[in-house]
Amino acid sequence: MTGLGGLYGVARTAATDLGAIGYAPGSAPPRSATSGVVRFDPERAAPGVNLLTSGDRAEAELRALDGTLLHTWALPYTAHVHLPPIEGEHQAPWRRVLLLADGGLLAIHDGRALVRLRADSTPVWASALRAHHDLALTTDAATGEPRIVVLTRGERTVPAVNPHQPIVDDRVTTLDLRGNVLTELSLWDAFSASEFAPLLADLTVRVGDVMHSNTLEVLDGRLAERHPAFRAGNWLVCARDLDLVFVVDPLAERIVWLTGGPWRGPHHPTVTPRGTLLVFDNLGNEGDSRLVELEVSGGAVVSMWAPERRSDFSTQFCGVAAPLPNGNILVTESCRGRSFELSPEGELVWEYLSPRRAGPGERYVAALFEVERLAENHPGVRAALAR
Repeated sequence: MTGLGGLYGVARTAATDLGAIGYAPGSAPPRSATSGVVRFDPERAAPGVNLLTSGDRAEAELRALDGTLLHTWALPYTAHVHLPPIEGEHQAPWRRVLLLADGGLLAIHDGRALVRLRADSTPVWASALRAHHDLALTTDAATGEPRIVVLTRGERTVPAVNPHQPIVDDRVTTLDLRGNVLTELSLWDAFSASEFAPLLADLTVRVGDVMHSNTLEVLDGRLAERHPAFRAGNWLVCARDLDLVFVVDPLAERIVWLTGGPWRGPHHPTVTPRGTLLVFDNLGNEGDSRLVELEVSGGAVVSMWAPERRSDFSTQFCGVAAPLPNGNILVTESCRGRSFELSPEGELVWEYLSPRRAGPGERYVAALFEVERLAENHPGVRAALAR
């Protein structure tokens, strides 16, 4: 196995349905008859609990590192009477959830809605915003009030791209915790207003989902000394179908930093504790996956990680790589329903295989959208477990 080094020591087509994200609840057969936690080194794994979301239902689980179920949140899309109905049997699963201090959740019904619920899963509010992929909490600089920022989408016709058919317009929408929309910024407009606008002339896909943004991280300013674009409050975004990672200044309403890389179909760029970017490269390892670490000041690749047999790590969509406080990396290999934790030396110290199944005859493992490691003293964890 290749050591982490700097990490601490499919073809794509345009969407025909502009309103659909299109992720299957499951797409890969189970790799093993075994499921649950199959590897756990308590001395080397980062402490905490895991928050899991799966592609087969609108549900989130809180589990101990040994796999013990601690708490469950569940509320199907159809329970929200004010949301538009969905045709067919689409489950509208929770693509991403965010645990609040009161033990409740913000949850994205992928491509359909953003909802807030209490620790007991009763609804607080539901918004028919076409939220997708990712969200974050931030603080209003002027008022000090908490704010939700979330990826949303609409459609628009851009004559320079396609004068006859609309494209997906990815946006970042800001809301208060009561669900009121406060602002909205088109990422297309932020791109067009920036020095990087000429890159849009080279779009490969000119109908449907031309950008496919999939990540939204509010920067905390840790990298501002290395590059001013990374000041606190700016947004780190990934556009999968452009193979680009960029930073948006929401005050200037434009992109202020951008980079490509050795990746294809990337997901989840995130700032590491040591001042680099960690990117989940879905397809860049000859069609399989790897992790890429990037230096932000010059865009140089610091390191890459993949197992010796590259097919042992492969997910065509989704995927998360999250730095942990002890220097490990928590990885979610979504298509295969797998999550694992890497030490700085690239050794597996924790591994989980989802028992969830999906598809005809439950022949596939359910997509594991994300496993997030939370501290046991996280206010939301304490509140949820106190019920």
